[in-house]
Amino acid sequence: MRIMKNTRQGSDGIIFPAEIKMKDHLKNSIILFALTLVVGNVTAQENRVVSGSVTDQVTGAPLPFAPVSLKKNLSGVVANEEGKFDLRVPAGAENDTIVVNVFGYRRHLFPVTKAVSPLAIALQQNVNEIEEVKVLPQPPEHYIRLAMRNLKRNYPTVPFESVSYYREKIMENKNFVQCDEAVFRT
Repeated sequence: MRIMKNTRQGSDGIIFPAEIKMKDHLKNSIILFALTLVVGNVTAQENRVVSGSVTDQVTGAPLPFAPVSLKKNLSGVVANEEGKFDLRVPAGAENDTIVVNVFGYRRHLFPVTKAVSPLAIALQQNVNEIEEVKVLPQPPEHYIRLAMRNLKRNYPTVPFESVSYYREKIMENKNFVQCDEAVFRT
């Protein structure tokens, strides 16, 4: 191999221009490494994951499918069958509040700043006794007239908010193949 004038060959066979010295190469490598650490650190701070579980305060039993969300930010998750969850807290939501609201239990509020994984959230039962309710069938015409009378109330023309949850699991031979979940707030 012929090395041209004003060049030098490194130990790994790479040909460098003569003005690039090993010291410069080392300095550039250190700068590149430092930049990689800074960019990696900034990227890591974009999302924080708060993990935990939701249980019944009295029995200690897990509360499956408990909704866990952020109060101000429009994001949340639904706990799995074992009451466990991983909530992603986006950058800028550190002053938000984690809300766990399960039917039949008191709502639990927790500041994100005090959330240290794994969270153990034990919900207190909220028993609401109601009087006996009798459901008597009516002819279909009754329900149609009732729906027609309440059209404006059933189809509002003013803005309103709703929350819905979605979970789909696909299993094959008792093994999870795919699991999708989402929380929709409109």
